[in-house]
Amino acid sequence: MRGGLSPGQYFILCYNRPDKCLDDRAQNSNNRDGRIELMTGNRSAHQQWNIASDSSRPGRFTIQSTASEGYLQPDGLSGDEGKEIHYSPRVDSGFQAWVFISVSGDTYQIKNDGSGKYLVPDSEEDEAKIKQTGPLGGGTGSYWKLQPVSKKPKSKPIKTSRSSK
Repeated sequence: MRGGLSPGQYFILCYNRPDKCLDDRAQNSNNRDGRIELMTGNRSAHQQWNIASDSSRPGRFTIQSTASEGYLQPDGLSGDEGKEIHYSPRVDSGFQAWVFISVSGDTYQIKNDGSGKYLVPDSEEDEAKIKQTGPLGGGTGSYWKLQPVSKKPKSKPIKTSRSSK
């Protein structure tokens, strides 16, 4: 576990376009598997990810959609360059295990343990495919910001002062 990542529920934001995040495609969420895309953030369950320690692989994590309950992996559990990232039912495989490499603060590179390749969008626009590639040079295309999914803050009554006339 590099960079002090704590398991929890997160939005995974594109570093270069923090208004965009990983999305499990709502139209696919009733399927057993489907493609992951980059979409404008709307805080829906389709953009929330449970990041948990992988009990079979110390220092590795699984990434599970809160909407579909599928786990991120390269399509077909493949190590091929440019393979799209999908979600699928849980299997005990290094292809569903991820290493979070700290860049700074809440910013990470996300590397697949099975393929050794990094999670990257193929563009920074809505519906961009998420693929694996690597190793990468000094660019920020493989950087992701993890934003915790926060609970709604509790509202307190606002105290107002009234003046008498």
